[in-house]
Amino acid sequence: MMTAADIKTMALKYGACSLIEGADSISGLVSLMASPQGMEFCKKHSFPTIDILRQHKEELEDMNVYVDAGEIDVTNIDNVILAGDTCATARYNSTEKPFHLMVMHGAKANVLAWGYSLCLVCNIGGEVEKHCSGNSDIYEK
Repeated sequence: MMTAADIKTMALKYGACSLIEGADSISGLVSLMASPQGMEFCKKHSFPTIDILRQHKEELEDMNVYVDAGEIDVTNIDNVILAGDTCATARYNSTEKPFHLMVMHGAKANVLAWGYSLCLVCNIGGEVEKHCSGNSDIYEK
């Protein structure tokens, strides 16, 4: 199993920014992935691989990272990452902040937004269906 240090070393080889130097745990790396710069890096390099995510599957679920999780529902949860055999219905209706959703490595997301909510989706080899109503919006990059 790859350690956080191994994953960090790999990311640095791909050109990760200096922010990764402070990430010494899997949770620290996940926090960086969910940042705008982290999402951009992950998309550019299709990183981390599905194999790395599967190695840490149980640990990641506590951090809203769902790997091969089957069918799940999430409502108004920020920084959700879906990977592998995961099919999520993601519902957003809160105006508290913009929500971030990353869909990777074959995962599927049905994203529903209503009211004045905003959801930013980073699609890295997944499938995303978007449904908006009211003044909500879903941006996919």
